[in-house]
Amino acid sequence: MPNDQLHNNFFSEFAATDKKAWEKKIVSDLKVKAFEELNWKSPEGIEVSPVYTRDDLAALSYLDTTPGETPYNRGVKTKSNNWLIHQRFMAENMDETNQNIRTAIRSGVSEVEIETTSAITDKDVENLLLKINPEKVRLCFNTGNQPQELYSFLMNYFQKSNYDTHKIKGAIEFDPFIEYLYETDPNKKDIKKELQKASSLIQEMNNNLPGFCLLSIHGNILNNAGATIPQELGICLSMGSEFLFSLTETGQTADVISRHIQMILGIGSNYFMEIAKIRAARLLWSTLINTYNKDIPGNEKTFIRSVPSWWNKTKLDPWVNMLRYTTEALSAALGGADSVGQFPFNQLTKKPGNFSERIARNTQIILKKEAYFDKVADPAAGSYYIESLTDSIAEEAWTLFKEIENRGGFIHACKTGYIQEELKKRQSIRKKNIAARKEILVGTNHYSDINEQYPEEEFPSANEEISWLNQRGATEFEDLRKVAESPGGNKPVAVLFPFGDPAVRTARKIFASNFFGCGGFSIKDLTGISSTEEGIKQCKQIKPDVVIFCSSDKEYIEHIPSLAGQIKNATLVVAGNPEKDIIALKKSGIKYFVHLRSNVLETLVMIHKERGISFNSK
Repeated sequence: MPNDQLHNNFFSEFAATDKKAWEKKIVSDLKVKAFEELNWKSPEGIEVSPVYTRDDLAALSYLDTTPGETPYNRGVKTKSNNWLIHQRFMAENMDETNQNIRTAIRSGVSEVEIETTSAITDKDVENLLLKINPEKVRLCFNTGNQPQELYSFLMNYFQKSNYDTHKIKGAIEFDPFIEYLYETDPNKKDIKKELQKASSLIQEMNNNLPGFCLLSIHGNILNNAGATIPQELGICLSMGSEFLFSLTETGQTADVISRHIQMILGIGSNYFMEIAKIRAARLLWSTLINTYNKDIPGNEKTFIRSVPSWWNKTKLDPWVNMLRYTTEALSAALGGADSVGQFPFNQLTKKPGNFSERIARNTQIILKKEAYFDKVADPAAGSYYIESLTDSIAEEAWTLFKEIENRGGFIHACKTGYIQEELKKRQSIRKKNIAARKEILVGTNHYSDINEQYPEEEFPSANEEISWLNQRGATEFEDLRKVAESPGGNKPVAVLFPFGDPAVRTARKIFASNFFGCGGFSIKDLTGISSTEEGIKQCKQIKPDVVIFCSSDKEYIEHIPSLAGQIKNATLVVAGNPEKDIIALKKSGIKYFVHLRSNVLETLVMIHKERGISFNSK
């Protein structure tokens, strides 16, 4: 039987349905008044429906394409989904770094990023690239050199070593715009002079080293600052537009400029949104390039590297970072990134070692060699949800891009402080959400390991946030945990005092243990006491810093007035929010009430300060 006939026979057994039918069924089954009640708004400000159908895609004209076709929302890969495995190397000792790079390449790395804190010499380039075939691995440089100087060093080495420079791929990663955001006074930076130098170098590289990108757009830095996905893409687009506008004025053509731009995007834990982000980035970039260059198709592509966001990485319970890196790498791969980077899971507190670097590499190797995510081009195609998210993200990002353009473009918007203020607003909101546990960092502000000691930091100065652009959401909780533990590792003690209704007290005890565990307390659970009198006796023996009563609202007012007066020199807390009895309970000696609406960080800071532990929130 022909396939089309088999298809028709199979589906003829099922009645056709539209989205309205699905919505009606969902409302009936879930017993809600209206389908819209089930919608939720993502941190990106995008309204997300609980169900998507082909009806949601009816208005999207660009979906009728194949991978490798403009507008590249389906990616640029046509035969597979293979991506480069990226690893970054901080080059302090050049010979040692060279050995590490060669080991990494033998272990599966196919894109190398060499980073230094100062300028390197032509001899350093020779030492770094010794016995490394640049025709087999993509080489990227993020150094303190001027781009022209670094290019000269590389060309001298490649030519002296008899490599075919037309087969070599990589990037110099020159990005004057991110530096523009770092400047305390952006009006001092002569951006036009820097771009004029870049223009002449682009032409030279285009002739002699065509596989190398000169310009990089670092969206990951915006991501580290707490930017939403539309903010990251919208601002990246404005940087790209600034490159195109400024460099075309110097005589360069848009197609040549486009070939010399790579985009580096941060990748976070919002799994499906991150898949859609990369697809939206390609769609937006294609749209932008077409406004400058409609006559030469194919140059709307851009190389996209995805690297993990710094924002959600934690010093506490660092093993959780492994899980974060895994989902992030998977999002990047499914989204169609050209290269994917990972960092050692404990990099915030320890120098990268063989184990942590191997785990970072092998995460991606497993995705390729065991899960086969590199075999099928655009594996996310056809998902109503992801296609809808792609369109929503692109629309939001394009709206922001137009707003920046209306304000005179990226440079002018920086000079007036618009971009910085928008990012700082979002950063503040996200910090508050983490403090109140509306945004979860597992192991830090929720589900902490109460037996964990604050980790020893081998090089803490290297990981401190040096500006508002380099931030992590966990910092305040980590700082609180650090000061809560004495130099000897002794933690303040919180006693859970359960009584009354077994179901309610157990639930509130678990909640309180989690709440105070995030603040660095050693938790002592009095479960098993035969009476409240025995609980009082144990409290006198333990001499805790904090006592948390765990019971039902009704039983609090019945028992706490007699219990509270028997506990001396401890901060008394109730797990719950017994609104009718709060005033009476406060008169009995209760100082705090912890519940789902509590600001966790704020409450913990106040309790620690009462116990004589000072804490200065950033």
